[in-house]
Amino acid sequence: MRTIFWSAVLGLVVGVRGNAQVQQSRLQAAPFCVNALEDVANPSQCLQGSTTPTPGMFLPLGPEWFVDPAGNVGLGNEAPHKRLVIGDPLDPTLQDRVVVYTNDTAYFADLLNPSHPEGVGQSLITLLTMDPLQVGHTNQIRLGFWGNTGGQPFVDPRFYCAIEAIVEDPSAAEEKAGLRFLTPNGPNCHEKERMRIDHSGNVGIGTHDPEHPLHMASGAHVTVGGVWTDACSRKWKTAIQDLSEDEALSTLQNLRPRRFVYRVDPSEPMVGFIAEEVPGLVANKSRDGLSAMEIAGVLTKVMQKQAREIEQLRQDLASLRAGEE
Repeated sequence: MRTIFWSAVLGLVVGVRGNAQVQQSRLQAAPFCVNALEDVANPSQCLQGSTTPTPGMFLPLGPEWFVDPAGNVGLGNEAPHKRLVIGDPLDPTLQDRVVVYTNDTAYFADLLNPSHPEGVGQSLITLLTMDPLQVGHTNQIRLGFWGNTGGQPFVDPRFYCAIEAIVEDPSAAEEKAGLRFLTPNGPNCHEKERMRIDHSGNVGIGTHDPEHPLHMASGAHVTVGGVWTDACSRKWKTAIQDLSEDEALSTLQNLRPRRFVYRVDPSEPMVGFIAEEVPGLVANKSRDGLSAMEIAGVLTKVMQKQAREIEQLRQDLASLRAGEE
């Protein structure tokens, strides 16, 4: 038994010693691998760290993949100056095509304009993500678009539009998200919200709080049942006065009902009016449209007058009959 024990110990010592010799021989073959990475595909080669963009080194990781000492990553960019910089695969000379970076409160991803040198205001498309932990930030994600129609392109806010995902009420127990659409607001002004889709799907044009499936800033809206409703509240109107009976009667007499078809759909006959032919009282400024509410107002005034006249005639007829009796 003692012989078996010592034989096992001796075998273990020899095995450990042999393995150490193998490791030593490998270090002698490539001694710099102690402080570098061994290339699995080529065991006799080591991958060294380097700030010089030489393909095959650990930094960069390949001919198109570079990492600088600060951890910035470049794809097709040999000197990434932001967290991630992607060159243009169609034009190797354009090494700054997409840039991803961050600051204390937001994260950015920019698609850059290849015709402009690096600098402020060269973005074509910007994706911005706000830090949700920052107090007061209701805009979580913004996709911005820069136009180029004159002035100072990519800097002048007149040429900037955006789509923004928002949290409608950060203080609410249940966060409700929506989308808002922004366009420039006149010369030298920043963007202004033009349309919003809230968490329930209501669309507001010119209003931040749509209460109907489609809600205009004027108050006009489409109901859930699909009925277009004009804005008729007194709070939206001024210079209110009665329509005279003479105006209403004259306008009604000069309306010319027509049969027609729309050019875009000749298969469906219609009955109505031609905007250029209606009296001025019910015409719009451009003479290319009509409001049914205006014509209804004229008809109502004339019918009220006729109703009074009919009532008066009925009373007169009753009096005549009573006199004959």
